[in-house]
This record gives sequence, C-alpha cells and structure tokens, in this order.
Amino acid sequence: MSTPSYAAAAWCGSSAPSSPSMATSVSRSLVLRSSIWLVSLLLWGGAAAPGWAAGEGDRLFAAGDYAAALAAYAQEVAANPQAADRPTTLLQMARCHLRLHRPWLAEVRLRRLLNEDLETDAAATAATLLDQLLVEQRRWEEALQIADTLLGHQPVRARPRLLAMRTHALIALDRHEEAARAFATLYRTLPADQRPAVEEVAQRWLAARPDSFLRSVIGAFDASFPADYALLMLIERLRDGDPNLARRLTNQFLATFPGHPRAAALRPPPPPPVAAPVVAAAPVAVVPPPAVVRSYDAGRIDLLAPTTGPLAAIGNALFQGATLAVEAYNAQRQPPPGSPPVTLTLHDTGDEAVQAEATLRNLLGRDPLPVAVIGPATSPACRRLAPLAAAVGLPLITPSAAAPDLPLDYPYLFRVGMSDEAQVARLVDHAVRARGARRLACLYPNNAYGNHFRDLFVEQARCLGLGLVAQANYPPGAVDFGGPIRSLLAQEEAANARLVAERPFVAAPPDPVAPLPWPAESAGLPAPPPRPNRPRQISGIDAVFLPGPAATVGLAMAQLSYYGVEEAVWLATEEAAAPELIERGERFARAAVIATGFSPTASQGAAAFATTYRSRYGHDPDRLAFQAYQAVQVVVAGLAQGVRSGPDLAAFLGHSLTVDGLTGPLSVEPGGEIATPPVLLTVRIRRLVALPDDLSEITTWTPPTGSETAGGARATDEATPPTPATNPEGMAPGRFQEDRSEIPIP
Repeated sequence: MSTPSYAAAAWCGSSAPSSPSMATSVSRSLVLRSSIWLVSLLLWGGAAAPGWAAGEGDRLFAAGDYAAALAAYAQEVAANPQAADRPTTLLQMARCHLRLHRPWLAEVRLRRLLNEDLETDAAATAATLLDQLLVEQRRWEEALQIADTLLGHQPVRARPRLLAMRTHALIALDRHEEAARAFATLYRTLPADQRPAVEEVAQRWLAARPDSFLRSVIGAFDASFPADYALLMLIERLRDGDPNLARRLTNQFLATFPGHPRAAALRPPPPPPVAAPVVAAAPVAVVPPPAVVRSYDAGRIDLLAPTTGPLAAIGNALFQGATLAVEAYNAQRQPPPGSPPVTLTLHDTGDEAVQAEATLRNLLGRDPLPVAVIGPATSPACRRLAPLAAAVGLPLITPSAAAPDLPLDYPYLFRVGMSDEAQVARLVDHAVRARGARRLACLYPNNAYGNHFRDLFVEQARCLGLGLVAQANYPPGAVDFGGPIRSLLAQEEAANARLVAERPFVAAPPDPVAPLPWPAESAGLPAPPPRPNRPRQISGIDAVFLPGPAATVGLAMAQLSYYGVEEAVWLATEEAAAPELIERGERFARAAVIATGFSPTASQGAAAFATTYRSRYGHDPDRLAFQAYQAVQVVVAGLAQGVRSGPDLAAFLGHSLTVDGLTGPLSVEPGGEIATPPVLLTVRIRRLVALPDDLSEITTWTPPTGSETAGGARATDEATPPTPATNPEGMAPGRFQEDRSEIPIP
C-alpha cells in the first residue's frame, strides 16, 4: 500500500489563491512545505500501520479496486466495532477515499480516528494525512487549531506528527518566531536518528529569513537547535562582506557547539608541528624567512624597556614581571636534555623615542642573538624596530604597545594583552547569559575612546541578537550627566512603546501548547507608584555600558541611580578598575562589573604571582607587570616544545594555539595578538574582587602584611604602587585612553 503523493504540484491544484498576498505566501513557502512533507514520509513512511491483518479489503486495495475495498472495510468495522485493528481499518478507509478523489470524506474518517485514539501508529499516520489535506486547501489556521487541541491531550505516539503539523501551519502563516519554537520542540521530541531530516528542512527555512531574525534565534535558543543552524547561516552570509565578524561568529560556534557535525568543516587544518605542538589550529600567515641567517642562544631572552627617564615606571614594571616569570620557569622547568636555564638580559631604552633603535642595532651587532626580545614598550618604537628584527628573524613581543592592529603589519611582531573586543565581548556575554539582560543601554564620552567602545558594544550585542534601547554621550570630563540620562529615559520610553506594538520574539516555554509569555514591558503591567522628590523609575533597562575612567564612571552610576535606573548592572571597561570608582560611586558601585586584564583574585596562580611580587618589590603588581610575565610564559612554552631559534619561535607563534597563563589560557590569535582572557571584577566591602562565573561566591585576596621585602624593609597594607608616569602614547591601562581624541594614534 502507498500514501498519496506529497508532490509540490498538489499546491497548484483545485483553486487559486484568494488574494495576491496569499499567492505570494504560497509561492514563497512551496518548496519548504513540500520538504516538510517529505520529512514526514522519510521519518514515518507511507505503508500500512503494523498490526494490519491481511483480509478482503486489504487484497482489493492492493489490486487497485478502491471502491470495493472501501465496502469491505466498512463491513469489517460494522461486523466487529471493537476490533483491535479498528484504527488501521479506519485509516485504510480514509486512504480509499483519497484514491477515489473524495478528500472531504477522507477528512471525516481521519478526524474520527484522531478523536478516538491518539496512541496508535494508525493515528500517527492519520495526523500526517490530515495535515496534507488541510494545507492543500490552505486551511492553515484550522490545521494549527487541530494540532494544538490534540497536543493538549498529551499524546505520545502521535506527538511528533502533530508537532510537524503545527510547524507546517506556523510557517505557512508566516509566524516564524513561533515556528522556530515549534522546530525546537519537534527536534527535542525525535530520536537522534530522525533529527537530520528535520535539520535539513530547518536550514532551508532559515535560508529565507533575514539576518535580524537569525540573530534573534541565536539569542533565544543559545546553545540548542535551531540556534546552531542560524549561526551557521549568518556565518555564511558574512563570510565575504564582513570576514572579521564571520571569524568571531565562527569561534563562537566552535565554542558553543564543539561536537556539531558541521564543526569539523569550520576548523582549519592543524599547522605543521615545530616539535610537539601545543593545541594547534590553522596557520594564520606564512612567516617569511629572515634576510640574514644568524645564530641564536636558546636560553636567552632580552628585554627592551625604559627603566630610566619619563617612562621609568612602565619599564620597571615590565622588568619586574619578566624577572619573576624567568625565575618561576627555571625553578619548575623540565627542559629537554642539555637545555640551559633561561636568562633575562635588560637593555634600557630611556625615553624610547631616540634610544630604542640604537639599543636594538647594538644588540643585533653581536652573536649569538637571543631567541626572543620582550619589548619595546611603545607603539612608535615597535614600528621602527620591527623591520630591523624581521631582517634577522628575531621575534619582538611587546607587552604594552597599544596602537590598533599593530602586529598585523609585521610578521615578527607580537603583542600580549587584552584586546578591547575581548573585554567588551566578556561584559556583554556576562550581562546576557549570567544576568539575563535583554535591554541594553550605553552612556559614553563623546571622544575617540568612547565612540570606539560604543561601536564595539553595539556590535557585540548585535552578535547575540540584541540591540540598544538607548544610548547617549557626554563631553569628556563632565561631572553632571543629567542631560544625557534624561535622553536615555526618553529613548527607553519610546522603546517601550514600540515593544507594546511589535510583541517581540521571546524564547519558548517547554510546552508548545501553553500560552506564549510576553515581556513585562508589553503586558500592560502597572507602573510602580512614584516616589516623592525623585525622578521616575525605569524598569526596562537591564544593563548600562559605561566606558571611561573610574571617577567618571562612579559619578555616572550614582546619578543614573538617582534618576531611577536602579535595577541595572553597570558594565565598565578596564579604566574603571581603580579606587576612585568606589569613592565616587559609593554604594551604587556594588552593581558594577568591570572587565580587566589582571586581578590578584582571578585565580590561585594570579594570587601567588601577586604575593611573590609584593614580597619582592614592596607594592602590588599592575597590569603591565602581569603582561610581561605572560610574554615570558609564551616564549618558554615554545622552548618547552623544542624551539631553539628566532624564526622557529615566530613560526610557533604564527599559528593559532593555546598556552597556559596565570588567569587562564593565552590564545595566540591571527595577526600576532596574544590575548589574555578578561577577568570580571565587582565591588565587595569597598574592594574590587574577581567575579566568579556562577556568581555564588566572591573570591577575596588580602595582600600579605609584615613580610620582609628583598631590601629588608617591611611591606605593609599601606604600601601603594608607584604613580605611573605620563604615557605619551596612551598605552596603559587600555589600548585607547580617555583623552585619545587629543592624542594622535601612533
């Protein structure tokens, strides 16, 4: 026995569409609905249900005498109305009506069968046939109503067919948000061997949806189907137009769906090993061979740092951090036989503007060369020194130069640090995934720094399918934010009005038949009563991004709270990780989350480094000392893998790989960026402490007191780090400084 064909031609049969818009809808979804019917056939087939006993009706049906078969089936039902195979007989009667071109009578039989019993294979097949009949007659609303009604009885055997029926109807009605939820529910219901057919149909359906819808699916379903295929579709569309965003989305896909069948195709082939590679991925660039072949000392690392002059504070921090890293490696190393211990040689570059190039030329004039050079400290010096180092194959690893895209121009230049993109992505990810934020706002300084971080925030939110409900800027150095905050309030009010009208897409409840929830903003909930002498409260904003220095961000948090934005989390960049944030923000700073490159509370390794550093030098380490430590870690990771020359180390670092760091894995990214993982800080008991991922426990770290320093003096809690010298490049503490609008980017 066979089932009537689900060919696409059936869509063009009996009657014309009732309106041009209906014709457009039919044309647009013709192939997709035909594909869904094909899935039904592939998953559940068209043969008679198990348990059908061969008889007269069965013999006549097989012979093609459908009228006689129908009479025989009717006699069987009348003779034994309580027979166990009654559902199968009713199904065969409906099939006879279909063969005799009586769809209205077939529908009667199918409805009767579904009303009597939903827990037979015949009823499951009947649901598929009824779905076909209703959709062919463009009775999509009726099909949806029947599916919802029958699903309300909580069937088991017929549930997958009814979910498929519901999905067809929602797609035909252009209710795509609900269709996404229906697809997800159907996918979870099916066994693993039947899911690929649904995935294929979902891909075709998503291919016809705009980018904004794909992002909403990614944000709503996170790490489950169909977010995986929405993300793949978005990557494919952006691959040519915006390759950088496509690469970031690819990394997001590989991190979220590591075991996905399509993940292997997205992972680049591993690089050729230098010796025994670390975690290897794709080669990002071919490092050209040096123009002059030189000899190298595999146990020597040189440091170019300004330990005298106006940048002495920066240079001393780099030297101190690198020294501790070399000592730690020599104390714990397990080198290959015959490998010497690592030594660190300091070269003072003074003000860097004049002495850095002369210092490097003097170093290059002697053999053997070091295996790597840590430094220089500033971007202008990096640009002058990189061609000289590349000519002899000597890698330069700068822990502090801040100019954007600096390493991309020089194959032997690498940079250790936390990128602006990484810290903004970490903040947005925390706000959305850990705090459940969906309505974001941004209050930023109107200069190059603020605009740069605002753009990054908007882009990262867009990658998660979110948009900003409000944004406003203020003049650099402002202390009164009343005007910009009132602008945020007005934009939020307008966004609330749009929400009521648009009823935005939200994630599905577990039960596909249950009423769909809508956000509180569009549910007509009463506003809280106004408080005396206070501006009105805003309930819709979940998170406010506040890039800027600590004092400015602290004032902004307090004034936002005064104007009623009290339930939001404050997201701040690394510049806000200073005591001024707590002094100016007062109690409102407790809702702050700051992304920074280093904190002693981030891990046990970071705490041990900070304790050793303080006991040695009498003050806490800053981010530059930490990044110099990480730069040495990257070099010795190559030495541990058998690297013995500068070109070999550059080739080792020229691939995407991962090296263990103090606060997490250091990832060597395309273009020479050695990214340190961002650490999130919050305020507890008027102190900045690391924020754990589960928000269940705050790790605190108290620096040791009363211990003897290397010089014999006692280190106390009152000891403070030296005040950093003015940086003419704007390199610390971030890649852009607050006054970047007044300083040309080097």
